Amino acid sequence: MSCVTCAPIVRRTISRIPGVEAVTVTVTPGGRGQAVATVTYDDARVTPAALALASTRAGYPARVQARR
Repeated sequence: MSCVTCAPIVRRTISRIPGVEAVTVTVTPGGRGQAVATVTYDDARVTPAALALASTRAGYPARVQARR
């Protein structure tokens, strides 16, 4: 993820999923094109796998990291 519009696209894509309450996307320093999305969601309505799939389908491959 290296362009200025990539992070907002991922944030908007994930925020539209029913059950998502908040999303922040932070591009990691160093220019490797990586980012981390932190999502607050209702786990009765959506799964982490569904969130990652939505990002991947939007053209930004994602994987689930451990919950914090």
